Amino acid sequence: MKVLKAEEGFTLIEISISVAMLAFISVVVIKLFLAASNINVKASEVDMATILISNELEILYDKTSLASLSDEYIVQDEEIVKKAYFDDLFVLSETGKYGMTISMKKETDALYKVDCTFMKGEKEIMSLETYKHFKYPFKKVGDGSD
Repeated sequence: MKVLKAEEGFTLIEISISVAMLAFISVVVIKLFLAASNINVKASEVDMATILISNELEILYDKTSLASLSDEYIVQDEEIVKKAYFDDLFVLSETGKYGMTISMKKETDALYKVDCTFMKGEKEIMSLETYKHFKYPFKKVGDGSD
């Protein structure tokens, strides 16, 4: 009488369990990649907002009087406001996906509270509050009344 040897290999159940485990692990890894991609986009937006607001504040801090502000600033209800819009590549445009608002409210005779807000549509990406002191708040630069 001949004894039959068991054939070596994997059963269908073992292969099915292995494929199911591999699929589960793949789904988790794909979700991690998608989350990392979303975080990267948000971080890029915050970085660009920081750069654009910092640039605008550097220009603003260089001004010594309200009269030296550019025509981009508009007086609205005891508040001085500048609005700018940027496209997807953060290039200045007439209308855009991103918006930056800088508003100044008078605190004392020469001290103004500056609020900077960077938005994506209706969602706020970044907000910053600081103060600006104008040495000559009501004097035009170069008018000879030193």
